[in-house]
Amino acid sequence: MPGMKLIKASQRDFVPLGDTGIQMGRDIWSPESQTIGCGLYTYDNVYVEWEVSYDEYMYCVDGSLTMRGDDGIHVMNPGDGIFIPKGNKVIYDCPEKASVVVVIYPVSQSTAVDGGEA
Repeated sequence: MPGMKLIKASQRDFVPLGDTGIQMGRDIWSPESQTIGCGLYTYDNVYVEWEVSYDEYMYCVDGSLTMRGDDGIHVMNPGDGIFIPKGNKVIYDCPEKASVVVVIYPVSQSTAVDGGEA
């Protein structure tokens, strides 16, 4: 059984999610875990339509992120969390900058290769 993994802020590598304005700092991902993916994402001047491929939980650390879906508009501020079940179509709307912890389940090898969740 592998041990714990400490992720230092100074060692977190952020990679862009295409040209969306979203930067992904993946802390735990396949192949480290076959069940869960987690990281710190930054959103800066983002308006992205997305279909969620996995159950996803998001926790706003700073800034403000507006989530638009079939069930309405949800504005996330620091300390707010949101659960998005698989299959939901959402719009990530963030005209300024926000930092959000993102957790997805289940993670898969294809997610690790193709860019993953927004």
